[in-house]
Amino acid sequence: MKNKYPRFFVSIVTAAIILTVGAALPGKLFPESKKMTLIALGDCILSKKVSVKQDAAFLKLVDLIRSADCTWANSELPIVDIRKAYPQFRDMDIPGAAPLFVADEFKWLGIDFVGLANNHTMDYGHEGLFSTIENLKRVGIGYAGAGMDLEEAARPRYVDTKGGRVGQVNCCGSFHPGTMASLPGPYVNGRPGLNPLRVEEIIRIKKEDFVVLKKIFDEIEKQFESEDRQETKKNEQKAEDKKKESKDKKQETGDKEKQKKPKDEIKFRDFKIVPGEAIADASSLNKDDLKRITDAVKTARRNARVVIVSNHEHRGSHKQTQPSKSFETYAKACIDAGADVVFNTGPHLLWGIEIYKGKPIFYSLGNFFFQIDADQFPPETYSIMGLPHDTRDGSIFLEKVHKGYFSKRKYWQGFVPFITFEKGSEITDIKLYPITLNPDKPLYEEGYPQLASKKEGKEIIEGLSEMSKPYKTVIEYRDGVGTIKLK
Repeated sequence: MKNKYPRFFVSIVTAAIILTVGAALPGKLFPESKKMTLIALGDCILSKKVSVKQDAAFLKLVDLIRSADCTWANSELPIVDIRKAYPQFRDMDIPGAAPLFVADEFKWLGIDFVGLANNHTMDYGHEGLFSTIENLKRVGIGYAGAGMDLEEAARPRYVDTKGGRVGQVNCCGSFHPGTMASLPGPYVNGRPGLNPLRVEEIIRIKKEDFVVLKKIFDEIEKQFESEDRQETKKNEQKAEDKKKESKDKKQETGDKEKQKKPKDEIKFRDFKIVPGEAIADASSLNKDDLKRITDAVKTARRNARVVIVSNHEHRGSHKQTQPSKSFETYAKACIDAGADVVFNTGPHLLWGIEIYKGKPIFYSLGNFFFQIDADQFPPETYSIMGLPHDTRDGSIFLEKVHKGYFSKRKYWQGFVPFITFEKGSEITDIKLYPITLNPDKPLYEEGYPQLASKKEGKEIIEGLSEMSKPYKTVIEYRDGVGTIKLK
């Protein structure tokens, strides 16, 4: 008997049924079953060509990086010709720039995706940012975290790899005033810059100490206040006293009035001091920033196999050995929104690793490249460090910086996580490869990575394991490599 329906009609109906059923199912209709691998590199401050290196331990590391389906890194410096851009004032921070060839070196190394949001993003102004983006595009490296305005800086970005599509949302919690991007308005352009994660820094001190400090601050404020402001404060106090006269009003408002009164805080620069039982960090995240970031993560989740959230945050607690509680809250919120992994950079040393809902949070990856080029600094940077403003020999400056800030070996050690995904975004394996940045070499040679020796590698992994104990993360060391126990 001849088929009643044409073959093409049957095919269309079958496809429609599959798509309709698939739309009702959670997740992807056709989950990717093949393995996908992801590598992350920490802070990349690069000023010299590393593609000419012949060290076996370095080349072995390069082979490892290239073996991954996707390699992510923090691009720490603007990639710019400093003859065509202008350095910004950074006070005690060190403004810097990377030569144009750094984009080519990143590509040679095997980097596919970078985060741009950090405290150096705008060191050479808008010209530096535009040049960075232009050169990354030139060599075919994806980026996220900065752009022409906040719309562009905040949106998720993607790269397509042989293992599948990778999305990234990148932001920064430690940045200089004026460097965060802004939204465009009806009549003005948005401001170019980075995607911010603002933190309201609040420090608690003992109540008795707060009373003494508040009195000092009030006296200082009184000395410098204008007569108009003093008169306004007197009127405000009279109005407050009048409210207290009404018993009914007092009973009705009660504790609410006390909460409204900004009497129990001291504002000093960018942070507040409040009374408490002991000295403690009570900082909190900016809710608008957190919502913008987590909304972007949700978008990336629907459009990529693997979603990276990356952040650049210097602030920590417990003598800079752990992240702040507010950052831990942020990282978990991003995973709740759909991130598969959270990478943090910025402290220039290692912090612990947490596994939250089966997803890793790397609280600090440490340094990967640490080659500071003092020839890129403006004269005032030398002056701040006690050197003549017209210093010609940058090595004098670097020696001073190393002795004052980066003398300990922990700043010259790091690790490279190698993450394996299966069945879509399910993480089945995390390897940690310890690295050293050659601090014992001359100034002009140091700062590039290589796989650590077994002795030093064991020290690095054991130290990382100790820092991860508060998160109940178990890291095993074997044959020069650390492995995170996932189950």
